[in-house]
This record gives sequence, structure tokens and C-alpha cells, in this order.
Amino acid sequence: MVNPVIRAIRKMFYFFMSLILADILLAIVTETAAKGNPYLYPIFTKVTLALSEFLIGAIVVSFAILFIKYRKIIVPSVREVVYNKQEDIIYQPELISLKTRLITIFTIALSAFTMILLGLAPYTPKGFIIDTITPFIISILINGLVFPRIKPFKYIKPGEIKIVTINTRTPGATAEVLTLSHNPFSKRLIIINNTLPSNIIKTIEAHEIEHAKEHHALIKSIFNNLNYSLFFTTVELISIFIFAEVHPHHVSFTVNAGFVVKDLLFFVGLIFVYLLFLRVAESRADAAAFRASGSEAYNHMITLIRMFRENSRRVDLRRVEVFPFSFRVSSFLDRVVHTSSREALRTGDALSSLAQWEIPAVFAFFGSIIEVLRLSSVNLVIFAFPLFFVGMFVVIVLVGLVFLPLTRSYGGTQKGRMNFSFLVSGLYLITDVITLTVIYNFYLALLVLVSGLVLSFLIQKSFLSDMRTAVKTFLITFAVYETINVSLFLIFLGSHLGVF
Repeated sequence: MVNPVIRAIRKMFYFFMSLILADILLAIVTETAAKGNPYLYPIFTKVTLALSEFLIGAIVVSFAILFIKYRKIIVPSVREVVYNKQEDIIYQPELISLKTRLITIFTIALSAFTMILLGLAPYTPKGFIIDTITPFIISILINGLVFPRIKPFKYIKPGEIKIVTINTRTPGATAEVLTLSHNPFSKRLIIINNTLPSNIIKTIEAHEIEHAKEHHALIKSIFNNLNYSLFFTTVELISIFIFAEVHPHHVSFTVNAGFVVKDLLFFVGLIFVYLLFLRVAESRADAAAFRASGSEAYNHMITLIRMFRENSRRVDLRRVEVFPFSFRVSSFLDRVVHTSSREALRTGDALSSLAQWEIPAVFAFFGSIIEVLRLSSVNLVIFAFPLFFVGMFVVIVLVGLVFLPLTRSYGGTQKGRMNFSFLVSGLYLITDVITLTVIYNFYLALLVLVSGLVLSFLIQKSFLSDMRTAVKTFLITFAVYETINVSLFLIFLGSHLGVF
């Protein structure tokens, strides 16, 4: 017997697909048969747009009605996915993630829709920044007001790290929410699978505690909010661009194609930076697990991976009636954010798990995006971007190699120390690139420079043993970096003046 929820979803799918096809057919008729008729063309255009708006609203309302009508079926089905243990249901990582993400996405979508109603369109750089930053800030405020008051965070004191052991599909997970209080500013929750052997639980607990201490989950949620906000703004910008191209006589403005391309590049670049942060955060947590369990940490992780892969093969996804695709996506993302070698579990070196090309490539990609933001032509952006990327990649690697003898205080493995050198050189380069991009405004450029250097110092400090070592390493590497910059500038100036 087919679950009534699945049956309702199928009916909704067929209905909305019919509406989408009808909307596409209307658009084709509008742009072909009705385009030459001054009376029919405006009518068909308005009907097409009205159907599109109705379709968006109907989808939202239909899913809301579906959940309200079948909530007594959906909730037990979700509980079955998480092992049907009612006393543990509020602590299940999947449900916590689903709950917080839905609230965040709804908040950002509603804020973006409000910006549209107010007439603040993102077809100019200023409008794009406002349309992205405003929903992002609103979502952070709403999250800080709502999340601490919902289950399970309402049972946690601000500043507390609560550890819960339950029967769950994941070995361990960490969640953190803002409290909008000065001190402490967050609530942290660690969830551990209680069906595992005690020695493996010790390793997992050390791994998750490191995530909680360094606020990785909170930084991740802030990144997600920014990505969601940027995604909605990007979709809106692309929609406006397509509409302006199809109906140029219906709009009083033009959208530059180069601006759309740069927006897409920036969105992709931000995702790459986010993924790099996740991989570094996981490696740092692995290093903490090594400090807790020694060389056995790697063996524990291998045993754990084998256990959960074996369990995943036994799960019949056809029997999972709620969000079956999410499990496949979650498994894929888990493999993306964790390095394949997990070298930090064997060495205790937080950066030894990353390949030596990862940090230079991500910084070079993001730096190249910042550089092409000043270009207006699509062809020029496409031509200049790979040149900037190759040049920045080479510069980061070469400067990193110069820094290598200066970063001995990092300790760890040779591979980890080299990655740390690349990280330092990449941070300095990105700070320079952004500063030069806004150099027309002295105060803004000064703010960017100081902020970038402070961030660079804090990141270096997180990898070094003490404050004195961090200050020494920062001052020496920055002095060498600026010496290289001044030397190259003098050589460039001298060659143009005929000195060399």
C-alpha cells in the first residue's frame, strides 16, 4: 500500500509539472505568434508572468498544507529514519539540521522577497550588496533569537558544552547556535553514538569537543547563511537579466552580462573557501583525536568507517519514505569535507591531511575573482581570469617556499609546515588584492588592510603553540612579504625609468 504522503507528493508533482509546461508553452506563444500583435502581446506577457508567480506561491502553500494535513504520518516516518526512539528524537542530528536549515532558508527567502517588493533589485553593484547583506544580517538576528529557544537548545545554558549519547545514524555531531548575549555568546551541543565501543567513543568525543571549542559549527552556520543569501540574490539577478534580455521594452534599465558572470564566479569562489574551511576544521578535529587516543585514533576511524559503510549497505532506501535523497547527499558531502588520507589522525598535524595544492588553488581562485570584479566586459573577464589564477597560484607557492624556513615554530610534519606557509602567503596576498580593489577609498582600504592582517594573525595563532610564537611568526613573515613587494615595485619602477 502506498503511503498517502507519497501519493500526495506524486499528485503535486504531476500538477506542478503541468503548470510549468503550460507556462513554458505560453512563453513560447508570447514570443512567437503573439509578438507581432500589439494587443495580444501585453495580454500573453501578463498571463505568463502571473502564472509563474502563481506557481511559486502554490508550491509553498501546497507543501505547507501537505505537512499540516499529514504531520501525524510524516513525523513518525522521520522518527523511523532515526531509529524510532522517542526520547532521543529531539537530539537527532538530522532533525536538528533540518529544523535549523528550514528556518534559515525561510527567513532569507522572505527577506529577499521583501527586498523585491521594496523595489531594491540587485542589477547594480550597490543593489547587489544590499540585497545580499540585508537578508544575511536578518537571518543571523532571527537565528540568535529563535534557535536558543527551541528544542534541544532550550535545555542548554549559554556557554555550556552539553554532551549527549544516543542511538543515531552518525558517529558524532556538533551543533552550536548564537544567543545574542555578550558573554557567553553561544550554546553548544555534542551528540555521540552510544552503540559504539568505549575506546572509539573516546576518540569521537575528542574530535567533536575540538569542533565545539573552536566554534566550527557556528562558523559553518554563518557561512551557510551567507551562501543562502548570496544564492537567492544570484537567482534574482539571473532572472532579472533574462527578463531584461527577453523583454527589453518592459524595463527601464539594463543588466550587464559581465556583472552576472562575476556574480556567479564570486558565488562559486565563496563555496570553495567554505569547503576549504570545512576540510581544515575536520583535520584540526582529527589532530585533537590523535592527542586523545594516540596512534590508535586512525585505527578507530578506519573501524568506524567500515562499520557505518556496512550498515549503510543494509539500509533499504526504498523503505525510507521521507527525504531518501538527503542520505545520499549527506554521504557525498561527508566525503567532500573530510580528506581522503585523514593523515592528522596518524601524525597529530592539523594540516598534514590536505594536499599541497589545495590551499594555493583556493586562495588563487578567490583572489582571481576579486581581481576581475573591476572588469566590465564578459570576454575580458573570461580571458583575464585564468591568467590571474595561474599568476596568483605561482606567487602563493613561491612566497610560501620563502616562508618555509621562517615557519619552523609550526612543528608537525614537513607537509603540514609547507601547507602552513602556503596558508600564510595566501592570506597576505588576498589581503593585498582586496585592499587594492578598494584603494579609491582610503578609509575603506585601511579598514580592509587592518582587518585582513588581524584575521591573518588570528589564523596563524590558532596553529601555533603560544602568543609569543604567533606574534614573532606574524611579524617576521609579514616583514619578508612586504620586503618582496617593495623589491618587486622598485624593479618594476626602475625598468620603466631605464635604470635597469
